Amino acid sequence: MLKRLRNRDDAGMTLAELIVAMTLTSLLMAMGGTFLITSMHTTNKTTLTNEQTADARLTLDSWTAKLRVASGNPDQLSCGLTSSPPAPMIPLTWGLARG
Repeated sequence: MLKRLRNRDDAGMTLAELIVAMTLTSLLMAMGGTFLITSMHTTNKTTLTNEQTADARLTLDSWTAKLRVASGNPDQLSCGLTSSPPAPMIPLTWGLARG
């Protein structure tokens, strides 16, 4: 009997091997699917944030142009400073005044 088992052809898979392989494949597919869905949600959120930032930038640029025209000085820089040199800075001291 032992001789008959040794001469047998092992070309196939057992049921236990098949179940283990299917379980591992299912787990890997579930993890991959979760990663894919999470990546898609993150990409959508990032795209929406970028679009909103671009819209806000366009709106602020429009307001800045309108304020420049309304102020009568279209030569102002975007940060509100004129093209003339800035005024000297006055140092501030924080703390109690000594006297």
